[in-house]
Amino acid sequence: MDKERLEAGLPGLLGHMREAGYSDGYVASTERVAMRLIGERQVDSWDDAFAWASAGERGGRPYMGAHVRLLMRFVEGAGLPRTEAYPGRASTSARDGLGPGMAAVLDAYESCPAAAGKARTTVRAEVSAAACFLARLEAEGVATPAEATEGDVLAIVTDADGAPAWSRTVVRQAKAVLAASGIEGCGRLASLIPVPREWGKVGDFLDESERSAVLAALGDPESPLSLRDLAIGRVLYHTGMRRGDVANLRVDSVDWGRDLVEIRQRKTDAPLALPLLPQVGNAIYRYATEERGDSREPYLFLSTSWPYGKLSPQGVYGAACRLLDAAGVRTARGDRRGTHLFRRTVASSMMGAGVDRAVIASTLGHTSARTTERYMVADVEGLRRRALDVSRFPVREGALANG
Repeated sequence: MDKERLEAGLPGLLGHMREAGYSDGYVASTERVAMRLIGERQVDSWDDAFAWASAGERGGRPYMGAHVRLLMRFVEGAGLPRTEAYPGRASTSARDGLGPGMAAVLDAYESCPAAAGKARTTVRAEVSAAACFLARLEAEGVATPAEATEGDVLAIVTDADGAPAWSRTVVRQAKAVLAASGIEGCGRLASLIPVPREWGKVGDFLDESERSAVLAALGDPESPLSLRDLAIGRVLYHTGMRRGDVANLRVDSVDWGRDLVEIRQRKTDAPLALPLLPQVGNAIYRYATEERGDSREPYLFLSTSWPYGKLSPQGVYGAACRLLDAAGVRTARGDRRGTHLFRRTVASSMMGAGVDRAVIASTLGHTSARTTERYMVADVEGLRRRALDVSRFPVREGALANG
């Protein structure tokens, strides 16, 4: 195995795969396997590589053999991988199959003022949802938005019993695209889509006793949690970062000299700088020096299984759930858990302390004030402190009685 040739040709190989239509995930996993092969001292031949890829005791996975085979053919002179799109490897979307009448809706929305004021990732998600909705309309024989009837719409967004068939988020995104596109018939079509019922947000944050329990679990010297999970818990509890951003934290994201954590947000692609609190910094430092080990990976939090690369957002979610379990919080079936619970807790705590909403929006990394409004969950104790005392006003007896 010529590892030098593999390392020198890897950028060209990955670029070709992207241009050929391979999915981002497949390209990324090919790169991970290649880098592991290059750094694995005990692998000197392709036979070693295939054995290494399939060895269960060394964390092998069946899919890795396909990557090794692709890399072997490339290095040994068989050329670049074939360019035909493989099922499950090439990215496709509902938008690609739309006719001109429906595709024009998406094009118009992407260039309208409403989309210009939103984050790029938000617009992409809205367009994707609208493309799925319009593709379903086309499947029903509807060629343009103006031709759609209420029956066509209900057949898509509700099931046979009349219950919602699509999530609230997807329906809301599709309505936003239609309402703002300006294409003939889109405004009427948007009005035909049933408005999804909004979830109540009360209870989506940790109350005072739950916060105390979580802090106790984070500070427990005999904690069963790993140093990585404790560090992730500190980041979530004290900053309210999204799980995708926690997973994307790099070693150089932490500026120890200025006591800052600097990231580019995954959802909005906007930069965000947060103060590095002592509790957070200490937990990260301990994990980095005592548990993380010497890794070539640029990312801060690594998985604990092969290939020991960047921790996924789902892995961050798992760390959050393990912290809640260790604290004895939200352990009943149906309880709200996960990373967003910490994000809403940060927002609620800041609101209860009287922090300006602009500061809350900045801390959470929101690019829209309307997004922050959804995080302003009910703070019952705060509302009680701010409630108007009516004892001095003349009120008829029984007027304020329950029932």
